Amino acid sequence: MRPRSDHHHNRTIAQVALACLSFMAAANLVIANEIHIYPGESIQAAIDAAADGDEIIVYPGTYTGQIDLQGKAITLRSTDPADPATVVSTILDGGQLGSVITCSSGEGPDTVIAGFVITNGSATNGGGMHSYYSSPTVSDCTFIGNSADTWGGGMCNDHCQSTVSNCTFFDNSAQVWGGGLFNIYSNSTVYNCTFINNLTGDHGGGIYNGYCSALIASCTFTGNTSLAWGGGMFSDCSSPTVVDCTFTNNSAVEGAGGMFFDYYSPIVVGCTLTGNAAGLGGGMFNVMVTGLTVTDCTLTANSADIGGGMRNVNCSPKLVECTVAGNIPDQIDGSFGDHIGNIIGEYPPPPTPVTLTGACCLGDGCLAATEAECTAAAGVYLGDGTDCETSSCPEPCIADITGPDAVPDGAVDVHDLLELLAAWGMCP
Repeated sequence: MRPRSDHHHNRTIAQVALACLSFMAAANLVIANEIHIYPGESIQAAIDAAADGDEIIVYPGTYTGQIDLQGKAITLRSTDPADPATVVSTILDGGQLGSVITCSSGEGPDTVIAGFVITNGSATNGGGMHSYYSSPTVSDCTFIGNSADTWGGGMCNDHCQSTVSNCTFFDNSAQVWGGGLFNIYSNSTVYNCTFINNLTGDHGGGIYNGYCSALIASCTFTGNTSLAWGGGMFSDCSSPTVVDCTFTNNSAVEGAGGMFFDYYSPIVVGCTLTGNAAGLGGGMFNVMVTGLTVTDCTLTANSADIGGGMRNVNCSPKLVECTVAGNIPDQIDGSFGDHIGNIIGEYPPPPTPVTLTGACCLGDGCLAATEAECTAAAGVYLGDGTDCETSSCPEPCIADITGPDAVPDGAVDVHDLLELLAAWGMCP
């Protein structure tokens, strides 16, 4: 018998090993599924059946009831979250029976909710959406007409690190805190969102931040109202970073039409506060903040009984490259750190208007004039920036005596003939 070679033996072992690895990989392979939901079908049933990595695609229609993501790392989305027409026609309606969406089972950033109108939710906390010890990703959604008995009419984040982007919060309400959105012990990121006409009975018409370091960036706050403090935003014992946001026409009965901060060290950069109103601190109200820095911000046309632009109590925020001007009745009430580049109290002087002149030909002469002046004198304007020394005037038309407006009009016609006939005869 011919002996078996070592080469053949090694090849056999390699083949067996490869087969084992392939079997093990196949056993552990998770295949993500797409689950399509149409009007009349249950989104919650789809979530119940889904596994991590699955994608639930919801077709346009109205879906009534409550939704719980059950801690699953799945994507729940409309057919096209980037298309406003699709979003507005894919509606999750809570029926006033609780939070429309709940994430309270440790959901992380791989739990994604995108492209819905979320409406008609009513709950103790988080009428539109309630997240508790969870950190889902929410994008391209509109939260409208939701309410909370306590916190977060549109959304409540409690001990979360949620990411909320490209969302609109409109006409939501909370009886206590956070008409649009409420963050408590939640270092959430809120990016490129719009807050319009949200209402709170106490603090934070647009957003309430409590005991957190949330990031609020590129957001717009318009027409939000607090019946107490912080029409646009209220931050309590928090160090939020607020970047490139606009606060316009927000109001608070007590104080801080635009923004309110107390304690800790908030950072505000590149924000505009205009037309906000409150009893105290029309644009911004700060109390006992230890390290507030306001950089490259504009506070104009805000109004209050005291501190039209800003009011500071037991604190001295640092202002850098800011404009605080045109507020009523004053600009800043209280102390502040006036660092480089600030304009406080007056707008920078308007630029001196540039009067454009050029060569104006009048009869057989030339002079510098504006176009309006030259036209009024029945001259020929040669253009802005021209001058008489380097420009040539056209030969005068001596027969052009008059025109329809009793001034020469550049044409020899019946008006000139009539003028000549009227003067016919001996000169005086």
